[in-house]
Amino acid sequence: MRSTRSPRTRFAPVHYSRREHEKPLRDLLVNLPYLQTSASGGLNMLGSSQTVVLQIAEQAEACAQALSLGIAAVGTLIPYAAPEIEDGTVPMGTVEAVGWLLSELGEVAAACTVLAAECRQARSIPGGEQP
Repeated sequence: MRSTRSPRTRFAPVHYSRREHEKPLRDLLVNLPYLQTSASGGLNMLGSSQTVVLQIAEQAEACAQALSLGIAAVGTLIPYAAPEIEDGTVPMGTVEAVGWLLSELGEVAAACTVLAAECRQARSIPGGEQP
């Protein structure tokens, strides 16, 4: 039995232009070890290269944007799978796994946003290099 319900809203992403070869999450993970750490293990933005801090801020912002758009797009597609879930074509475990994936991706997007904000804040402290 197929459901004839359609989703309440339509997802219309803003134009997100990113060159095909850009991989902000990969680049972020490559650059993170270049940040200095404090004795307690926290990030030391002021002791790190301001160029690296700026790159990490930009990469973290790009990651958060890409992840948020992707999560919204998948969320838009899920209601279309409802009939297949109801008739057992798509196992409920698959839906649960997608839910856990979306939850984790949301956490990564939030962490990227916090990291970008910390980088931007560190760059705005008087005495720090400005572009």
